[in-house]
Amino acid sequence: MKNVALTLFISAAFFGVAGLAWTAEIDPKEIVTLLRKDAIPAILSPKHVGVSESASVIDDVDRVLGVTINGESRAYPVNALSVHEIVNDFVGGVKIAVTW
Repeated sequence: MKNVALTLFISAAFFGVAGLAWTAEIDPKEIVTLLRKDAIPAILSPKHVGVSESASVIDDVDRVLGVTINGESRAYPVNALSVHEIVNDFVGGVKIAVTW
């Protein structure tokens, strides 16, 4: 199997510069797969709680990934996203996939 070129581009927004890119030769035999396909289950029907109930689910110092669409807001705890990586949801009349 021949080597493939992998180019990594870091956006300007991340570094505040014009953008950075690196290219490296990768031998496909060196790629290690740790998990089988679909080993990390997505959350397909998330349970939502109100702000007053959220204190029983997350602490004030916990990080969340937030989204607001058409005036409807959701906060997804990063600790839950680290286990599932994907949440399929419906926010503000729009189907979304929250990924981590």
